[in-house]
Amino acid sequence: MKTHVEAHLPSGIKVLEQVDGDEFGDWPFSAEEVWILTACNPESKQLTEAENAKRHLELGQQLDELGLHHFYTRGFDPTAGDAQKWSEDGYGVVGDVGEAVMRLAKLWEQNAVFVWRPSEWSILGVLMDGESKSGWRYV
Repeated sequence: MKTHVEAHLPSGIKVLEQVDGDEFGDWPFSAEEVWILTACNPESKQLTEAENAKRHLELGQQLDELGLHHFYTRGFDPTAGDAQKWSEDGYGVVGDVGEAVMRLAKLWEQNAVFVWRPSEWSILGVLMDGESKSGWRYV
């Protein structure tokens, strides 16, 4: 499964998808990277909608307290039918903030985070090892 990410940017809502090869969309930021994380479903263990909503709000408060510029995101499986519909609310955090984001992702027991750059889409392990790099485009 290649997760899609709905990003609520100042210019409007954009949906990103991971693609094979060297394909890239128009970069909408002055910063060179955006880190995308969630607090939902720790270690991929499915929580209730209410539990995930609470965790999402708490993560947003932590980002505010740290003074990190962020925006709303929602990761989802575009191939799932209604019965298997999966999505997780999260945040895109703008800038060279990898250390802070990785700390928060560990605290919220996340397996991985996304790192979005002008010419790269990475899935970077947090509780799991590894990194996967690809291209990206707007859907």
